[in-house]
Amino acid sequence: MKKLLISFFLTFFIISILSGLDFGGSINNKSILSYSEELNGYTETGLSLWLTADLGDTIKLMSQGSYTYSTVKPYLFELDFLNIKSETDSLFSYTVGRLWTADFSGYIFSHTMDGATAKLNFPTALVSITAGYSGLLFKDSSSVIISKADQSDQLNSEVMFAAPRIIGGLDLLLPELFLTQDLNLSFWMQMDMRAGSELLDEGPQLPSVKGGKLHTQYSGIGLKGPLASSLYYDTSFFLGTGKTLSYIDAAYSYENIISFFGAFGLRYYTRDRFYSKAGFKFIYSSGDSDYSEFTEGNTEGGSTNFIPITRSNFAQIFSPLPGNIFLAQLNYSIKPFGSGKNKKLQNIQTELKASGFFRSTTGEISEPGINPLSDSLYLGTEIDAVINFRPFSDLGIALSGGVFLPNTSSDGAFLASERDVELSGKAEFSFSF
Repeated sequence: MKKLLISFFLTFFIISILSGLDFGGSINNKSILSYSEELNGYTETGLSLWLTADLGDTIKLMSQGSYTYSTVKPYLFELDFLNIKSETDSLFSYTVGRLWTADFSGYIFSHTMDGATAKLNFPTALVSITAGYSGLLFKDSSSVIISKADQSDQLNSEVMFAAPRIIGGLDLLLPELFLTQDLNLSFWMQMDMRAGSELLDEGPQLPSVKGGKLHTQYSGIGLKGPLASSLYYDTSFFLGTGKTLSYIDAAYSYENIISFFGAFGLRYYTRDRFYSKAGFKFIYSSGDSDYSEFTEGNTEGGSTNFIPITRSNFAQIFSPLPGNIFLAQLNYSIKPFGSGKNKKLQNIQTELKASGFFRSTTGEISEPGINPLSDSLYLGTEIDAVINFRPFSDLGIALSGGVFLPNTSSDGAFLASERDVELSGKAEFSFSF
């Protein structure tokens, strides 16, 4: 595989030199210090090279490969994307190859995969159809980890690639349907393509760490637009269905999933007060109190635990997978020198974010340390602060810090022996060339 990636980079430069194509790259570094009972450090440095080429009047080749070094893994080569894309104002357009795509909300699926996206651009509607496969990505660059079998593969050094899943989606956008409000309709699904011999069979048996298949579907609706001058909102709702392996009455069986997810956000922006931005976000995902563990832990009847395909980042330290989670979040950002005469200082932006996390039920969540005897739904609060500075268009610097205060009281949701106050500081640097 290393030879394959080296060949890609050499071909990348030879083609660029011979044909005068557009190419470039970026260098980025991320360093994190965290503290919870002891101090830990993590550093990650990446190099990315990209190439674009016109293959005709309306077709473009787009590619990017990357190498990442970290203190956890000395090297990770990945082909970030390699696709052919049509660029046209006509009714039909497409992208084929390795590509990044997401549902309209970004909460269900937001990831790279190998496949195709087709778009139909009607005068009053935009239809997007996507289908692809996740099993050719390296597992270290994939966040599609939603079943016990996925988790087992992550820990298995002999497994190189990500979870083998077919993922597809259909999104319909009706812009300014009424009163300048945009309506989104969506359907996404994923199918586990593992061979049956790799998985746990149904029937009576002792509990096992071996996992089963997980198939899920998501039907969604969303609405967004302005409420007043400088005030905007967005809202989305998804019904989650599917089947998950359950352990009921000393036997394994596949049970139906009926779950839901909802999100609502408000954003206010004004240039008059140092380019201020204020936001509020509320997210709710259904859970199931009859879960012995978050992944495939259903022990009674059908499952009501919501399971998205990919993870969302809600905060710097504590960012659980949606499913038996709801949160309320406030954020405020300003450019303190936005009205000054120094153009470089104008690009400094500061942000403060406060997040309150709760459980939807007394069941398990995706993060460890839950107190099995606690009825408390309150999980904890996190405060994050960020400073972004971009003195030049190709140079970016960011400093951030956060503290997570878990609910470890005598009857709190977390066990005090398993979870303590967590602190984190992060420095990020990126340079494009």
